[in-house]
Formats: sequence, structure tokens, C-alpha cells
Amino acid sequence: MKGINVNLAKKIVFAVKQVCGYDINFINIDGIVIASTNFKRVNTFNQAGLNCIEEKKVITVNNENDYIGAKKGINCPIFINKEPIGAIGVSGNPKEIKNYLFLAIKIAEIFLTESFLKENLSNYTTQINYIMQTYLYNQTEKYKYTIDILNKFNINTKANYFVITILLNKDYNFKNIKLIEEDIINFFKKCNCTLNTYIYPLEFIGFLPEDNLYILKNALKIFSSQYKDILKIGIGSCTNLENIHLSYKNSNVAISYIKDTENFKFYDDFSLEILLNNIPKNLKEKYIENIINTLNDEEINILKIYFENNMKLKNTSDYLFIHTNTLQYKLDKIYKKTGFNPRLFKDATILYILLNFL
Repeated sequence: MKGINVNLAKKIVFAVKQVCGYDINFINIDGIVIASTNFKRVNTFNQAGLNCIEEKKVITVNNENDYIGAKKGINCPIFINKEPIGAIGVSGNPKEIKNYLFLAIKIAEIFLTESFLKENLSNYTTQINYIMQTYLYNQTEKYKYTIDILNKFNINTKANYFVITILLNKDYNFKNIKLIEEDIINFFKKCNCTLNTYIYPLEFIGFLPEDNLYILKNALKIFSSQYKDILKIGIGSCTNLENIHLSYKNSNVAISYIKDTENFKFYDDFSLEILLNNIPKNLKEKYIENIINTLNDEEINILKIYFENNMKLKNTSDYLFIHTNTLQYKLDKIYKKTGFNPRLFKDATILYILLNFL
């Protein structure tokens, strides 16, 4: 794919501009702008783009006099099979556009990979990406073809799998995302997730064979702690390949219930949240308005801590640094306000559920 088709380059630059809003240029290996959202730049020479391709590194242009034909912005090489095949240039103030560069590169890679797929489907990584997205999006008409490829790679098509979804924080500094991406791939390898792929813009997916769940559990705590504020990990239910799209959906449900104190969750580890998620929104709002909104912030916090301590008065009072009698008084006050007694299991269960509506 040394000579990039001009029409493909045009699709790339306009797709990238839709995301970031800045003018985008696609520079070929000779340093010529073959597509641009600024039509005046087409067929012009861009020295910064050429240099970034030849040197295989990002080139930032702060002064337009530093490079022939270049404007302020950032130029980044595009690779296919580890070989530079062109460059993407984003025009604008480098400080403002740097956070969009990662997305620009990923969009370009997606278009180029799809084009490469049409030209040559023999590349292993390309075929794995194609296979996984076929299953994730339940494209049943393609299953026979994917089974043939999986058999060719000696991947067990009869096994059951868990879907691991890793979601990166979109606000994280793009300069470090490449490093995280490498660590994610290494994590998948450690867990024997031969089937893994990237989904635009910030999602990585792995199919974990059922027999390797213990490896995942051993590796997950260490890996997740390294990027506690940067990524969230959801593990879906175990299923066969034909139903793997359901496990993918479940992994995203698990991510949606991750709290601030954690950054990974197994879908199979909880059930109450799933039931609560299926309660109509208007019904939830009604109960919140009639019951929970009668409490002030301090009382809501007391209830949360009380439940976290399994309704044990002493543990709760110790945590709150208050006397047990004081805690009992406050729980009685909550009872009077809501009509539900936190010290009775049945009433406490209702209050606990209502708190989960918040």
C-alpha cells in the first residue's frame, strides 16, 4: 500500500475534520499533499510532512518559516505493517490540537486497514480484527468465512469466551496513550487472549477463553491498578462465539456500574444492579422524590455507610466517629421522615434499593 489512493486520502481528511474541526492534510511519501480540507494545499509540497515520514516521528511546526510549504500544526507518520505510508497533518496552534492527534491517527488507521483488508486479507492482524468485529456486531452472514479463518489459525471455535472491554479515558493525555496501548496488548497476551482488537475511538476488546479465567483474575488487579484513573475494564458473561455479542454488551453494562473506588467489574459478580437498571426511569424518579428527597445529605451519607457496614451499629458509629446512641437517634429520625425503619431488614432493603437509584 505504498501509493495511497487519492480518494481514500480525501475520505480520511474529511472524516478527521468532522471529529476535531481543524484543517487536515494527507501527505504522501514524497511530501506532497494529496488531500486536504483546505483545497489550496492540495498538490503542494510539505517539508514537515516529508521529514516526519522519513524520520518516523511526529514533527511539530511552531514557526511556518521552519519548513517549506508547512503551516503551524502537527504532522504524524501513518504506518501499515510498521512501514510509514504517509503522514497526517493537523493545522492549527500545536498546543490546542495536540489532544486530537491520537484520534486523527486512529481514524486514518481504520480507513487504511479497511482498504488494506479489501486488497489483501492474508495479513494475520487484519483478519483477526475482521473476525472479531464480525462477532461483536453479530454479522451472522459472515460466520462461515470467519470459522474457516479461525480453524486456519488453530483457534478453538467450539470454546466459550468472556469478552473483556477496556475503555480509555478520552480526556487522558494523548502522548502517553501509545504506551498504554502497548501495555493493553501485552495484558491480553498474558491472559492468552489471542483474539483481541481495537475499536475506534478508545476501546480495546479481548476474547478470553473460559479456561483462562483464573489467569485473568491474577493479572487483572495488578494491571488495573497501574492505570486506575485512566481506564475502566468490564468483563462480560461466558458464552460461545455465536453469542459473543451478548457478552460484549454485558461487559459494557459492567463498565457502566464501576464506582470511583474501582476500575474493573465482572458482569457475573452482580445482579441487583441489573434488576435496578430495568426499572423505568419515571418510576425511579417518583420514589426518589417521595422518599429519598425527604433526607438531607448527612442522612443519606449515614445510610450509605450504615449499609456498607452491613447494618452494624458499632462499626458504623466507629466509622462516623459518633456514639452508638447518636447513630440510633439519627436512624430513628430517618425512619420518621421516610416511613422505613433502617434497622428492620425489609425496610432497610427498600432504602438500600432507593439509594441505588441515585
